[in-house]
Amino acid sequence: MRRILLLLLEFVALSAPLTWLWLEWGQALYGELLFAVMDPFYDVFGATHVRRSPAGHRYLAYVPFLALMTITPGMALRRRLLALLTGAGLIFLSHVLLTVAVDVAHARHTGSGDVARALFPFLLLADGLPFLIWYLFFRGFLHSLVADARGAGPAEEPRP
Repeated sequence: MRRILLLLLEFVALSAPLTWLWLEWGQALYGELLFAVMDPFYDVFGATHVRRSPAGHRYLAYVPFLALMTITPGMALRRRLLALLTGAGLIFLSHVLLTVAVDVAHARHTGSGDVARALFPFLLLADGLPFLIWYLFFRGFLHSLVADARGAGPAEEPRP
């Protein structure tokens, strides 16, 4: 149990400055990058962005992902880099999907309460994806944590 509490403390200690850095510098730059990638496609289809939407707040997903990838011990550098690159790419694609979903939902359901209902699955994906990606790469570590907490000894890490 002590090991879990120590990791939780490390997660919070790393997440706080990362969140501050994201909000101060990263969020604006990331938004510019995201729209620079998406705008040419939107121009082709004549679509418009909803600049003030729930999507922008979900872009913060990189913070818990990076914190989890950093604090988790026992991963070879090559696999850790693969996890970081794969995760960053998947999170970026989820943000593109979320932004498109927000824009479509606002275009279709303007003035009704159906916007939130239409967006719920996309918001859930954007919020949960960093943890799912981390689990896919570090499930052996998570299983050993659970086994340690139960007093059963470390679990064998499954092969990739």
